[in-house]
Amino acid sequence: MKSPIIIGDNTFFNTLSIGISVYPTDDSDLDKIMLKADQALYDAKRNGKNTYLRYTK
Repeated sequence: MKSPIIIGDNTFFNTLSIGISVYPTDDSDLDKIMLKADQALYDAKRNGKNTYLRYTK
């Protein structure tokens, strides 16, 4: 993901942010697990992007 993608005269840079939530440690309900992973994702983006975070209370 760190290498640029070159198409013609254009150079593109990708970043990757991931939010992680673990079943059943963080919750046993699928919808709540997804919400917690989403929260961790947005926290990762706020903290500088191009990283991953695991959900914490």
